[in-house]
Amino acid sequence: MRSHAICFIVAMLGVLLFAQTEPVDIDGFRGFKWDTPYSKMSEGLQKSSSFNPGFKGYEKPGDDMLFAGVRAHSIIYLFKKDLFNCISIGYYNNQMDSVLATLTGIYGPPRATENDFLRNYEWYLPSSVMVLSWFVANESDKSVALGIRKPK
Repeated sequence: MRSHAICFIVAMLGVLLFAQTEPVDIDGFRGFKWDTPYSKMSEGLQKSSSFNPGFKGYEKPGDDMLFAGVRAHSIIYLFKKDLFNCISIGYYNNQMDSVLATLTGIYGPPRATENDFLRNYEWYLPSSVMVLSWFVANESDKSVALGIRKPK
């Protein structure tokens, strides 16, 4: 009986040591996958005044502005050739540390680029690329952006 218990414990330890967890991934935003046609997402979207070269941007009045545990000031859905391609989430400067800490806790340490003008943090997931950028030299209070897009 004792040898059965020891074998069971050894087997369970092996399972725990060699079990692989699924990597955290994002394959779209709020239930819409990348490459979803605009026609399937258009309900409630209004053209954004934001300028994003090569993309058509839309905002959703009344949208849940909470992402990464922090309330954003803007969320813009971006389409290229009428297909959902990426999302742009705008935060205030004083939210940068909270957003970075939350994303690092969920997705692991980012690839970082930091200089006097820009702090840029990148996560490469199986179905998405996330880039958190803070334009330090920009004196606006709204100079933190999180972009999430499908990989190229």
